Amino acid sequence: MNAIARAELWLEGLTLVVVAAPALRVLLKRPVRRELRAHPVLGVFAIGAGVLTLGVMAWVSLHSDVFRRSLVVVAVVGALVAVFRARASFGVSRGLPPGSLGLATSMDAIGDPDFYAHAEGRWGPVFKMRQIHRPVACVTDMALAQQILHQDDGALGQSDWSFNRLVPAGYVEYMNGDVHAKYRGLLAAGFTNEMLADCRPTIRLAARRQLEEMARQSGSAGIHPEPFLLPVSLASLIHGVFGVSRDSEAGATLESLFIQLLRPVELFLPTPRVTQQTFEALHTAVRDLASDGRRLSHVHAHDHSVLSAMMRAHPADALDATVIGNLILMVKEGSIMVRGLLRWLLKRLAEDPQWAMQLRASEGDAARLDALATSFVLETIRLHENRYVYRVAVRDLRLGPYTVPAGWLVRLCLGEAHEHPARFPSPRAFQPQRFVNGEYDRESFCPFGAGQHACLGADIAVEIAKTFVREAALGYDMSIVRDGAPWRINRHWGLWRPSLQLHVTVSSRVKSAGTQSHVSMPT
Repeated sequence: MNAIARAELWLEGLTLVVVAAPALRVLLKRPVRRELRAHPVLGVFAIGAGVLTLGVMAWVSLHSDVFRRSLVVVAVVGALVAVFRARASFGVSRGLPPGSLGLATSMDAIGDPDFYAHAEGRWGPVFKMRQIHRPVACVTDMALAQQILHQDDGALGQSDWSFNRLVPAGYVEYMNGDVHAKYRGLLAAGFTNEMLADCRPTIRLAARRQLEEMARQSGSAGIHPEPFLLPVSLASLIHGVFGVSRDSEAGATLESLFIQLLRPVELFLPTPRVTQQTFEALHTAVRDLASDGRRLSHVHAHDHSVLSAMMRAHPADALDATVIGNLILMVKEGSIMVRGLLRWLLKRLAEDPQWAMQLRASEGDAARLDALATSFVLETIRLHENRYVYRVAVRDLRLGPYTVPAGWLVRLCLGEAHEHPARFPSPRAFQPQRFVNGEYDRESFCPFGAGQHACLGADIAVEIAKTFVREAALGYDMSIVRDGAPWRINRHWGLWRPSLQLHVTVSSRVKSAGTQSHVSMPT
């Protein structure tokens, strides 16, 4: 090999290294490392396949000038295209919002809890990004978000969900058009004020049991609260939706099956067989409840569960597979979301005892106590729990002055919209009193969505949360003994939760009724 050939070889190799450097930086970002740790077998396979591919390409490049030169050209062109598309100004001249479609930005969105707020400050209330496989238009303006939530002209559809495939017509939150109108109407008939009133004693007992168990196991080192919180949300929702007590045989069976169903399922991977079997077992158990002879011939007037209310209102549709599947998924999703909210509530009570003292000062005034507990819950939701709603652009869509192409996701960043100083003064401060007088309407604060896809279970979720706050504040002293940075699952749609290192001490101030061992659940 002469000097010119060697120089050409070194230049081509250097070009490939320079071109590969940005991709390597993306691959070394924290979300990628977390994914490899979470799936070590797939990680080893991916790394092995990558190393093998690079090795083969290097060997072929050394033995084929044509292949090597073609590889350099393809790599350089690909890098230039990626850099071009990653520019914030890409597509702005043809109506796209500003913002980067680069993979580095996508990784930053997973690892930074303030990503969307910072992006709004840089690019405005409508901006674009990419969630690995798909471009996204993000909206942080509440007025525009409300317009989208109430839009019903067929331009927007619902995004997909991994558990949709378990139900014939999918989960109601992700349905569209007439199918959604039909099943939402059926399910809404079950979420009554009578159901909520009937559920309150169960919620109160579940909260007391778990708080007492936390106090029993706490000690000076404290306890990690997560395993103790699921029984509160799960027992409450099983009773409210299906009308069965956790202490009954049917309730224990349902709770056990729901715990198995809580394992996550990836959207782009086949549904695990154990998940399918668990869902089928739950479907059979719920169908048996609905098919019970006493229920078919006469649904008891004192049973105000969602299932029984639906059977009274729509007896012909109560055994519909999509209806039963939706009831199951409502309990599954609701128990996860409420458990996460309870964790934030407990942390807030433990890190600043003044809020518990305010609740105790109102113990003799039931209305005032309820208002304070509710405002504490709503402020916690505003800051921590309600972060986004997704839609899909079915056709080209106008968002303010911008055009969103068909097929893009539309992410309504409600969390950031709920932190605008014009609507919420001192938006990052925890100030429950801002909700005491009910000064925020659904146009400025919509933590459970709005329009035809608003959450059907919002009232029972708030009821569980405020009952837990009330019971914890009145009956227990709490403090934090260990904490860390917030965390979330390694996905764009994950919600941020208190640290996995969070440990609290819980000590009883008054004697609580009943005790119950906690259910061990992975976080």
